[in-house]
Amino acid sequence: ENLPETLRVLEMAVNALSGTVSFKSLPQGLELFYIFHNTFTGDIDFATLPEGMLTLPIHSNTFCGSMDLAHLPEVMEDFQFGSNLFTGSIDLTHLPQHLRMLSGGSNSLSGTLNLTQLPGSLEELRFRKNAFSGSIDLTMLPPSLEQLDLSENNFSGNISLKSLPEALIEMHLQKNALCGDLALTNIPEHTVICVHNNAFDGTLTIGKLPPSETLSLNVREGNKWKAIQLTPEAF
Repeated sequence: ENLPETLRVLEMAVNALSGTVSFKSLPQGLELFYIFHNTFTGDIDFATLPEGMLTLPIHSNTFCGSMDLAHLPEVMEDFQFGSNLFTGSIDLTHLPQHLRMLSGGSNSLSGTLNLTQLPGSLEELRFRKNAFSGSIDLTMLPPSLEQLDLSENNFSGNISLKSLPEALIEMHLQKNALCGDLALTNIPEHTVICVHNNAFDGTLTIGKLPPSETLSLNVREGNKWKAIQLTPEAF
């Protein structure tokens, strides 16, 4: 509570610190707050974060409670909260417009995910190993997105990969319950796509793909394709 208001960077990562954190007592000008890899606990009122905070890596602690991401600071660019004990659903439709990274894997988050109104600046979105469910719409991802990891959840239904961002480097959808047909007809170059260990049970349609040395594709394990179809563009 006695931190100077001129403080811009506070680093306490990778220690054995515990207890709760009074985020509302942080200096309003604090931009970078590193507290990952400790044993901090308690819930977080995101509305009390400093208005100028750009980077907040709080992963690998034992923070808990719900996640009200609509009240993150408007200038925030990097928020990493994976490997905690957060629960409940999250709303991704009111994120800071300059956000580049949002990482929340290995929590107990649930409900559905709306991926159609993500910030145009987003480069990485990671929610591996939670309890999300329902269908996912991948047709309106931001053009800047490079990394997408939704693996090890309970997503189900059909997916369309026809409008993936050209910037996409990796997309991990493995270990869900996705099903039906899958069309690989417009895949960006230099893209790693993993959809193994799902419940695909329809037709796998393969069109024109990037050169083999730039495409990594795993569709076989855990799926039961009924047919594989090659379009004329595949030749």
